[in-house]
Amino acid sequence: MGVGIFFRLLLGGAAKFLGGFFGGIFAWLKARKPLELLAMALIAVLIVQHFFIINPTRRHLADEKAKTAQLTKQIGEACAAARLAADNPKLDCKQLAGQITALGASLKEVTAGLNSQNAAIRELARQNAEQQAAAAAATKKAQVRAGQALSTAERLKASAGRAAPPGKECDPSDELKGSWR
Repeated sequence: MGVGIFFRLLLGGAAKFLGGFFGGIFAWLKARKPLELLAMALIAVLIVQHFFIINPTRRHLADEKAKTAQLTKQIGEACAAARLAADNPKLDCKQLAGQITALGASLKEVTAGLNSQNAAIRELARQNAEQQAAAAAATKKAQVRAGQALSTAERLKASAGRAAPPGKECDPSDELKGSWR
């Protein structure tokens, strides 16, 4: 019960205070002339406009100015990079989009050329491997033939040291004829 009385007193006191406060303001406004009231209303509107409209707009404009400066810097950097990539220090930034397109087309051409060259190099490597295998086979075959020729030469040397058999001269053997070919 004590709490309820406390709130009644508190609310009753607040109502008396607010009633007296606003009642005093209204009494003061009644005592003013219409022109004074119009001037005060205009001043109040200007104050509200300043705090709620103009200041936020100024902050927004400052933000937009910072964003514009950042974008301008990025465009300048992109233009400088395009000048460097194109090896054209006098490139106009208005031509930046066309230059980037041309650089992209050039990159595609270079990539296609590299792919073509790589394919040609792979084909040459394959042919080289085939030729090396053929050369190795030919070398092996030549070594076999050379071994046969040396063997025949050794036999001829050995037979040259012996006395000739009595009788008619002999014809060369088929093996000797094969090594002469």
